[in-house]
Amino acid sequence: MFFGAYGVLRWLLPVAAAGILVVAGLALLWWSLEPVADRIGVAKADRLDLVRVYLLGAGGLLLIWQIAVANRRAASAERVAELTALANTTDHLNNVAIANLGSENPVVRIGALYQLRHIAVDAAHYRRTVFELVKSHADLIAPEPDGESGIDAQQAVELVTVARMMYRKVGDGGLYYGAANAENGR
Repeated sequence: MFFGAYGVLRWLLPVAAAGILVVAGLALLWWSLEPVADRIGVAKADRLDLVRVYLLGAGGLLLIWQIAVANRRAASAERVAELTALANTTDHLNNVAIANLGSENPVVRIGALYQLRHIAVDAAHYRRTVFELVKSHADLIAPEPDGESGIDAQQAVELVTVARMMYRKVGDGGLYYGAANAENGR
């Protein structure tokens, strides 16, 4: 990108504009130096010091401008990194965890539950969503309340996994989302 036409122009135009401003300011200063220096009483030998002060001031302003531009670029890069991480987490949530949660194989569903737990621990803004997904999944796999339908060993393991995940605090790796945790996002 740097060697492409846009990359060179992006770098060259601000430098050229700054150079033109410095040269124009220096020419203006030199042109007005004689009358101003005579009026304020600066000796001919010290007049070059006025030019040095101007150049130092212009260089300082350019340095401050470059720092501001670099700071803005760093903030932009940080925001891009945050958005990329959010997009990756969203993709992982949608494509892997939720798809696997609907699998027919109970082992795959248990793996999806642990993937959801990792998402909730890593991304605080997804904790409530993950909690609701796990709660809905528990409602789907739970036996009927009439007690006639039995559960197999895989369903029992899955229900125990859901229970362990939901009722531990988030700091311990679970999804507990009580009233105190809802207020501060934990």
